[in-house]
Amino acid sequence: MQGAFTDKSPTIKRYFQNASLTITSGGKEIKEYIGIGQANLGITSSGEIPIYSNLSNGGLGIFSSTTSLTRSNIGLTNNTLDSLRNGVITKSLNFQ
Repeated sequence: MQGAFTDKSPTIKRYFQNASLTITSGGKEIKEYIGIGQANLGITSSGEIPIYSNLSNGGLGIFSSTTSLTRSNIGLTNNTLDSLRNGVITKSLNFQ
């Protein structure tokens, strides 16, 4: 076929060097606050976010805690790298 389309764009190659993982955690009060806010969102919601407080004596706010931990430069095993190169979901991403 004359004039057939040929893809001349360069092939993207991805090289995996390392990974980072961040874990963030909070007290149950934070979970309750988020849950109450999410329960009143969506198609059937009134659009108003209710006031939530776990403080006594009429105070408003949340007394709780959060923490976060990040670990950087996590290496991957050869099996993991092989899965990135040949996996059903990631094969088309062309990891090398």
